[in-house]
Amino acid sequence: MEDSDFKRKQISSRKLWEALTTTLDVFGPSMKEATILELQKNGLDLEKDTREHSLADIEEKLSLIFGEDGTNVILAQITKKLAK
Repeated sequence: MEDSDFKRKQISSRKLWEALTTTLDVFGPSMKEATILELQKNGLDLEKDTREHSLADIEEKLSLIFGEDGTNVILAQITKKLAK
């Protein structure tokens, strides 16, 4: 599967929430909480959402917070966690 295909693949919010929060643990609790709040403000609440989302959805919202480079690092870690 190509990278762009994988980014568009729909994944359950629960799986994405687990991968995201585990990835954000490296920032410490304050930064993790602030990031989650910003994602929620920007319309992405994976904790309460029951729909499926793609990595492209998360990438769009994370880039508003971390820019392209930061988002690429975070997405690489999320992708590794989802592959397990």
